[in-house]
Amino acid sequence: TTSATDTIGVTVSGLAGTGLILENNSGDNLPVSTNGNFTFPTAIANGNTYSVSVLTQPSSPSQTCVVTVGNGTAVANVTGIPVACSNNTFNIGVTVSGLLPNTKVVLQDNGGDNLTIATNGTATNFNTPITRGSSYGVTVLTQPAGATCLVGPNGSGTVANANVGIAVTCGGVISAGKFHTCALTNSGTVWCWGLSEFGQLGNGTFNQSSDAVEVLNSIGPAPLTGVVDIDAGLYHTCAVNTAGAVFCWGDNSKGELGNGNTTDASTAVQVSGLSSGVASVSAGSYFTCAVTTAGAAECWGIGSSGQLGNGAAANSNTPVQVSGLSNNVVAVAAGDSHACALTNAGAVWCWGLNADGQLGNGTVT
Repeated sequence: TTSATDTIGVTVSGLAGTGLILENNSGDNLPVSTNGNFTFPTAIANGNTYSVSVLTQPSSPSQTCVVTVGNGTAVANVTGIPVACSNNTFNIGVTVSGLLPNTKVVLQDNGGDNLTIATNGTATNFNTPITRGSSYGVTVLTQPAGATCLVGPNGSGTVANANVGIAVTCGGVISAGKFHTCALTNSGTVWCWGLSEFGQLGNGTFNQSSDAVEVLNSIGPAPLTGVVDIDAGLYHTCAVNTAGAVFCWGDNSKGELGNGNTTDASTAVQVSGLSSGVASVSAGSYFTCAVTTAGAAECWGIGSSGQLGNGAAANSNTPVQVSGLSNNVVAVAAGDSHACALTNAGAVWCWGLNADGQLGNGTVT
């Protein structure tokens, strides 16, 4: 009399590599090349035990597959024993914004893996994937001509169980207001020259200067350091440092310095609520906008024409979030009384004054 037999089946998920071989009871091998449901070639007698394990882990890419509840006694056909596969190595990718035409930035991961990028908006991986649980650290090896690039706050860390995407934002190194000009040095300090009746030179005085003077931090005062992005508005200027904090100085009659009051500042004051996490800044006539590393757009200052983008026509001396732009923003540009933002999908959104059609939406309202 032949004993009843039962089949042993598995369900494989997450498989991306090649060469996975499962085995049952140390002898019945099952090669698997894709995800799905599979049955071992040899059935076992009803009442006998089974033990499913991984004989050979997949490669290209290297993965680890784990069998869950792979042991037991067969009293009927066994189906769906879970086999979950996951990568052992993960890509470190970057997306660059703000590069000027015909320029390039050279990035480096872990002090040796170099990556040259000359195009904005395209996600690009470093050459060497990183093993799960290992550290990565992305820095700027060579800055591009005419700009300074800032690596996002997740530019270093430990790889968990997913690829890592990092935003790298590049900003201008010289910017001119109506009657003043500011420049960012390679060492991260800012120097300004021109008219300074509102303190827009940032050197602690309200005196104009035909020579460049160094911008001071209001805390100290000492030179403002670690700056990676600047932009001059009509009578004020703002800067972003390596920590992602925003500082502004000069005219503050409409709250465009964003520090909670409307008092002009002849040294750099920190914008309220933006002590970290900002990628870039753009100064308009009497208002300012910033892009956070999370992809949100925030504005402050005059809002009589809706240029703060928060649905109100009122001034704000602290940052407010632009409605509908809480993520995916990669750049913002502030004009006289309007602003526009670019998303990572390539869409452009504008808000504020539209008397001459500057919002580009087919109307002048």
